[in-house]
Amino acid sequence: MEGFEMGWPGFIEVLRVYLANFLGQKAATIRAMRAYAGDQAGAWKRLGEKLGLSGADVGEVRAAPAGAPPFAGAVEIVQQNAQVREIMLRLHEPGPGVALMGVHPYDGRTHASISMFLYGQDAPALAAKVEPQWRDWMAKTFPKEAG
Repeated sequence: MEGFEMGWPGFIEVLRVYLANFLGQKAATIRAMRAYAGDQAGAWKRLGEKLGLSGADVGEVRAAPAGAPPFAGAVEIVQQNAQVREIMLRLHEPGPGVALMGVHPYDGRTHASISMFLYGQDAPALAAKVEPQWRDWMAKTFPKEAG
């Protein structure tokens, strides 16, 4: 139950943005998650550095650095506590939508995850195109022995 409770706030924020900006539009979801051998602080640092999100603040526009799949958007939320560290961006690349990127405990281990919610007529095709890129990127960024 505790695991569900700590994950809900981020997804409630995604719902808020959807209702305010994308209501009724076609939607598609991308999800890539990897376990990390180290602690949450280490996983958060690695994720932030590799995505160019270290030190990001609400309102800033950030874009993918070289080596990461394409994304760009404005930072909506940065949350850090003992259980969850995540950042939410309102995307304009790879298409209109929302991204949740963060680290959290799951099944007794630390996990890094990327969730994107893309909206619009092209959302399903776009998600099908970029999801494999994110899965490959996560596998390279968080290899099984990393930590």
